[in-house]
Amino acid sequence: MDDFHMLAEQCQQHAHRKTYYKYDSKECHYGLCELNVLLESIFDPATGFINFQKLDSMVNNFNKIILAALQCNMDISFIGSGFDANAILF
Repeated sequence: MDDFHMLAEQCQQHAHRKTYYKYDSKECHYGLCELNVLLESIFDPATGFINFQKLDSMVNNFNKIILAALQCNMDISFIGSGFDANAILF
């Protein structure tokens, strides 16, 4: 196993702990589930949303360069337009 793969596994792998559940349910606060696997990327033309391929649903999105430099957990999301982009703009 190469160093980068080991670093991604240690820093980006999500684990369900008691504090990650909403209230007293078994629903993860972050919405992560082992079953949420997407074999290919999908584009929704109606909303403009891109859902990227995800082979391991328990690994957060990350940038290789930032991960190698900072060696810590991160969750990267593209924000191109919509409510989130407006919130960042203001």
